[in-house]
Amino acid sequence: MRISRLSLLVAIIVINLAAFPETGRGTDVIGLVVDSVSGMPLPGVSVVIVGTGDSTLTDGVGRYYFPNVAPGRYAILIGRAQYQPRILPLVGIGVPAYICGDPNGDGQANVGDAVYIISYVFRGGPSPNPLAAGDANGDGICNIGDVVYLVNYIFRGGVPPVCL
Repeated sequence: MRISRLSLLVAIIVINLAAFPETGRGTDVIGLVVDSVSGMPLPGVSVVIVGTGDSTLTDGVGRYYFPNVAPGRYAILIGRAQYQPRILPLVGIGVPAYICGDPNGDGQANVGDAVYIISYVFRGGPSPNPLAAGDANGDGICNIGDVVYLVNYIFRGGVPPVCL
């Protein structure tokens, strides 16, 4: 019995109707599941958006489709007989691929992010990825002003980060 790893290539956001609230719809999501060794598409793979109750099977050429998914961050679980199941944590659907004010990418805006920006600005540390994640005050630049903004937000109950 061959056990292989599934590889989810891309959860491609095809139609983002969340930007048009008058439609009352979310985001349509299409993706492709392939064998990580051969690169061949895999039919009949179970794909689940964890916590939503949404699930489907890939079609004959490894594609899957979820209509009208509410914007948010979800784990996606994929699995098929003779393959090791795989979970992809925190896939952003209809939302930015980063959290505003979280340049270190740990999933939340906290004092570690202020330290990260200080390291980037004054010590030549790694830049936020994307740079916009470090622009907490929304002025288009990642600098010491973002540190002050984050500290005010975290310790004084200030306005949450407002990346543009």
